[in-house]
Amino acid sequence: MSSQNRISVSWVEVEDYRYAVAYDSVTKMVDYNLLDYSIHLAKKLALSSLTVRNMVYHVTPFLAWISENNILISHIGNHSITKFRDDEQKRLVKRFGDSVKAHKRTVNSRLVCVYQYLVWLQWKRPDYIKLIGPDGQVTSNLVIDSAGKLIKSKRRAKGCYPLLFSDSGSSSRHRSAYEATEQDCDDIKTHFLGGRSSYIAARNILMMDIMSQVSLRRGSVNSLRVSQFMVADDYFEKRDFLTVVPDSQKFGYKKSYKFPPMLTYKIQDFIETHRATLIGQKNVSGRDTQDRIFLSHTTGLPLSNSSVTGIFSSAFESIGVTERASAHAFRHKYANDRIHDEILERKEAGLDTSDSSIAYSVAPSMGQSNPESLLPYVSRAQIKLSSTLRKENLELKELREDNARLRKLLKELQEE
Repeated sequence: MSSQNRISVSWVEVEDYRYAVAYDSVTKMVDYNLLDYSIHLAKKLALSSLTVRNMVYHVTPFLAWISENNILISHIGNHSITKFRDDEQKRLVKRFGDSVKAHKRTVNSRLVCVYQYLVWLQWKRPDYIKLIGPDGQVTSNLVIDSAGKLIKSKRRAKGCYPLLFSDSGSSSRHRSAYEATEQDCDDIKTHFLGGRSSYIAARNILMMDIMSQVSLRRGSVNSLRVSQFMVADDYFEKRDFLTVVPDSQKFGYKKSYKFPPMLTYKIQDFIETHRATLIGQKNVSGRDTQDRIFLSHTTGLPLSNSSVTGIFSSAFESIGVTERASAHAFRHKYANDRIHDEILERKEAGLDTSDSSIAYSVAPSMGQSNPESLLPYVSRAQIKLSSTLRKENLELKELREDNARLRKLLKELQEE
């Protein structure tokens, strides 16, 4: 058994708070420290369910690792942190591919949560007084107040997490990306149709449909070729989808994506009508177009990736989205839609609906090598769905109470 499978986490809801119950399948014991930590985060610090869930899931691999290596938490030191960091990075690379910097960012996120957990544990357990600190077994400038809350200090910030990977590229990461909604798609479609060119409208709407339905990134959509979609009329009589390998993919991957029949037909129609008309108007050759589907209305040559970004950035701005949003927002929409459907299907079938099982199930359809990167999406979807169900149950309860009152009133009137 790998250390990652050793500890399982389930969530218990008490008085609108969700607490983590971590169970070690080897020792057959519950980690009560982690349970207390989740209670502290949710109830004392009033953090959101999503934040608590993510912090617990980042700490759990470390706890599994020290258990697997027979290290008592009171004996942890800088060497343990470094060894876990390197082992975890190797595990992610081996399991999910060679995106080294992305995996280092994941490990760094874990380590930040581990440092914070150790500071809290030392605050809770006076006998761990030398566990972490400027002169502790684990070196850190993190400080916690009397209520168990981290004290943020710019002066101390540099030494808070000294053993994080320094070459993860995290400084170039953007803030959380905008997630498109169904209403956004409808509004953007209306925006495109209101333009002067039917070709531009058809092209842009088709790109949006592909990103929303197949989860391709901007560069992958823009690299699609005509020859990849010109299949025989009876192609789908024996097949449920068309498999396509986009020429341009992140990290040089050669992953295949599934295009459903209706979307494939829509692409074929665009190629044979709008695109063919533009090529005739611009008098460009197949060599000029490089067989690419999406061409510039001005030149008839392939669109640049930056043009695709500009098209959708402007579109989101035109419909009133104030956050930074562009083509990638449709990939986030796809993730949310697939996760929501997967959760409901699993609930109906009585299958496992844990965050990790949902993430691992959805990841392949997105060409995602690291399912763990989907955990934040799954967590949000679980919380949103749970909130919706609670609201529906409350409304149902109110309707039943109203119905009971009306029945009682009707009975009283009949007796009169």
